[in-house]
Amino acid sequence: IDTLLGWDEASARAFAAEDLRSQLTGGDRDIAAFGFCLLLRQVTTEHAASVVRDLRLTRAEAAAVRDMAALRGSAHLIERASAKPSGIALLLDRYAPPAVAAFAGLHRDEIAGQRALRYLAKWRRVKPRLSGADLQRMGVPPGPYVARGLHLLRAARLDGDAPELAEERKIAGTFAASLQQAATAAERQEAP
Repeated sequence: IDTLLGWDEASARAFAAEDLRSQLTGGDRDIAAFGFCLLLRQVTTEHAASVVRDLRLTRAEAAAVRDMAALRGSAHLIERASAKPSGIALLLDRYAPPAVAAFAGLHRDEIAGQRALRYLAKWRRVKPRLSGADLQRMGVPPGPYVARGLHLLRAARLDGDAPELAEERKIAGTFAASLQQAATAAERQEAP
């Protein structure tokens, strides 16, 4: 069908790996997308559209295959020694779990593969303890600042900067105070 399709021992091992399959919570749909990612692991982002069309993949399968192609180009960012869990999670949040699982399975013995597996097993599930309502009660204005605050708190938890609720509250308080100071400074500049 296409010269870029290929199934080898590494693909078979990854597809059979229970630690990877257990991270795919979408049932048969995710397993099928995972298999297509492994089968099409050599497809480039430029070539993915035509292969997806030729194979008549479902929307979810096609998205996962495109994500796998894009993810291969991001491996160097995941491997960087200075990469923090929060940065890796922020990057991998953009990709479909079947693509991340295929990437982890094919790069299992490399730093990038180990980090992708850690993301699937743990990091993607980390959420701040405080809610958006909690942030608003602390003085964060509703809207995009709440989302930014929640992202900040998640990053702090992932990176070990907020292991307890007290640290998370302190970070949220500092964030709210900085927003209030910025609003006050902007009001002073606008005043005649």
